[in-house]
Amino acid sequence: MYTTRLKKVGGSIMLAVPPAVLKTLELSTDSEVGMTINNGCLIIEPQKRPHYSLEELLAPVRSARRNERRGSGMD
Repeated sequence: MYTTRLKKVGGSIMLAVPPAVLKTLELSTDSEVGMTINNGCLIIEPQKRPHYSLEELLAPVRSARRNERRGSGMD
């Protein structure tokens, strides 16, 4: 178990995360984490960014272009 202290920084309270924990969780400065409270415990979990395929990213554009062509009579 790791322990750390809460520190006041400006108007906020900050939680220092030990480097070993950051390395284990593959986190760094500006990593996004989620916080929940469960049975009186603070749970902090990494929030992984979703990974999209090129096909998924282009789907809305392709759909819009198809609709555009249908509206202009080019289809």
